Amino acid sequence: MKKTFIYSMVALMALGVTANAGVSVKGAVTSYEVGQERDSQTLDLSRAKAMEKRLPLEMLDYPMVNKALIGTGDSAPTKRAAAEKGAVGSGSATLSKTIPLTQIESEPEVAPDEYGNPVNGINLPYTTSRVDMYRSAFSRKYPYRAAGQLFFKEGDDSYVCSAALIKRGLLVTAAHCVANYGKQQFYSGWRFVPARKGGSAPYGIWDAQDAYIMTKYYKGTSDECISGVVCKDDVAVIVLEPQDGKYPGDTVGWFGYGWNGYGYIKRRVTQITQLGYPVSHDKGRLMQRNDSVGIRGNSNYKFNTLIGSRMTGGSSGGPWVVNFGQRARLSGTTFGHAARSNIIVGVTSWGYIDSKYKIQGASPFTKGNIGTLVREACKKYPDACRK
Repeated sequence: MKKTFIYSMVALMALGVTANAGVSVKGAVTSYEVGQERDSQTLDLSRAKAMEKRLPLEMLDYPMVNKALIGTGDSAPTKRAAAEKGAVGSGSATLSKTIPLTQIESEPEVAPDEYGNPVNGINLPYTTSRVDMYRSAFSRKYPYRAAGQLFFKEGDDSYVCSAALIKRGLLVTAAHCVANYGKQQFYSGWRFVPARKGGSAPYGIWDAQDAYIMTKYYKGTSDECISGVVCKDDVAVIVLEPQDGKYPGDTVGWFGYGWNGYGYIKRRVTQITQLGYPVSHDKGRLMQRNDSVGIRGNSNYKFNTLIGSRMTGGSSGGPWVVNFGQRARLSGTTFGHAARSNIIVGVTSWGYIDSKYKIQGASPFTKGNIGTLVREACKKYPDACRK
């Protein structure tokens, strides 16, 4: 049965694709130094939108989903799982730039354990709700505040994704929020708004100076993605420009990140907390949180992790976190296995085009993708990675 998939943001359709100046292809990593072109661009933050790219994928029908979820014994070819911890940040901001948008003031609706239509009988339970509930600014507390909204340009149009800090000046997001898969074309003019809430940017607006993706994604290597949607390496790192010698992570902190199955049971199952700004929810003006079981698919799904989620376009690039939240002070018990807090193990990549099917996917974080991208970015911008 033919089914149709879609990126959650999703990757933008390139009209009149041209190669970007400032692109550097160095082995496994391709980077794009933004340069002066940013200064000539105007991002329409109030009208930024998520563009959908619809792709019919006959090979990804219900039986394929079922096979990917319950598995046939194969597992991701990972080495030893590991993670690097994050940081809380000072929480004291001196920046006060705002986005000219209307504040959202209506009361939230919270419903636990939602379900979409079953995919060949499979349901992944989840809960999606606002972070800022009942007018309380939880988004300004760590770890929420280390996530935010990402604006950027493609041609004359402004678009939006989600992203999160993994170093004091380093963002992680989806590669399809950075470049057009296989077209050797980067987007441009990225700006990050940590903890965006309604019309306010409580921790400022931060420009990008460099973006990094895997060369296999940039060139569209044949085994990298299934029809450009379900990919091995839909992962990108963006280096932000400092302001007055400081990076956003100094204030808001940053998440840790894990690779090669950190936090998964037998590399197959984990619990995921997803953050993002889907434009279908509160017009994309408020951060949303989703909690779900995460199940890693097999090779037919490029070892992507699947979760249940109500998020849609605009959530792409948002973090998938294990061990989310603030640790308690324990007595009479201990922390469990793989217990580092607030570790990102993926970012939102794709979902079904039919909103009945509440499932989204994420490329696995591996030492080969997130590890390589962070290493290359930090080599060039060591101050952005300083702890």
